[in-house]
Amino acid sequence: RLVLKPNAAMAAGIAVGNVLQNVLADEIWKLNSAKKLAPVKWTKLKKEESLQEEIEKYKDYEPTDDKDRTKHQKYLEVIPQLVLNGFKALEEIGLASPVICEKQISLTSDNAPTFCSPCSLACVGRTDFEFGASVFGNPPHEVSPTTNTVAFPQKIIELKTKYSRLGKIKKDGSRSFVKAAIPTTASFNHLVQCAFYSSYYNFKVPMYLLYVVEEGYKIFTSNNCPGLTVEGLKKNYQIMINVFRRREKILALNKDKTKEEIIKGAIEIMDPMFDHP
Repeated sequence: RLVLKPNAAMAAGIAVGNVLQNVLADEIWKLNSAKKLAPVKWTKLKKEESLQEEIEKYKDYEPTDDKDRTKHQKYLEVIPQLVLNGFKALEEIGLASPVICEKQISLTSDNAPTFCSPCSLACVGRTDFEFGASVFGNPPHEVSPTTNTVAFPQKIIELKTKYSRLGKIKKDGSRSFVKAAIPTTASFNHLVQCAFYSSYYNFKVPMYLLYVVEEGYKIFTSNNCPGLTVEGLKKNYQIMINVFRRREKILALNKDKTKEEIIKGAIEIMDPMFDHP
């Protein structure tokens, strides 16, 4: 996260997600005094209160250049509409208590799916929304000491926001914007992310991939997206693990070298990714 260069769209996406979570969550995972993520019982905010709070935070964002500054001003205007569309979408998916947000999940060799070899290092992520709870027997992790069963969520929702991109310069010198279209297909990278979350619950919990734009929203599920079926999730999970294992092997080959030598050695045996943002 320290390496990633911030941008107005990223900051706006955080603002929209925070508004939705602050209003709906029963529990949000946050850093505690020991700098570790832990669940916090959440007192829900009113919609307008949460929106205004996050807009004020967004105003404090420092743009990285003139283009980013133009986007920052534009996105400030559309955040309320994306928030409104986000609430509509989550209601359509079907709210179910408890609502847990930003839960940290970690896959290790002890709890990873057994159909492919696990990574040496832990794979860590945080879910946007987990709705409801269902009880399954003999789980691989999070066992209750009294019941030997675990509460799985009824559904997991991954939220993605998309914003207008810069258009041509107008005669008056201002920039036009091209509105983000409602997606017709799900991003492969986003489906891989969903596969990771699903794997933590042994692919037993339905995954929802939600895209929110100014013009509306799109909900991808196993009914309209092959990548969110159990078969598709398992396939993408294996693709992810294969990539991670290759990276671990590349690093292991260079482990006794300096940082600069490790980077050089890794670059020499990796395919370039010039299309990566």
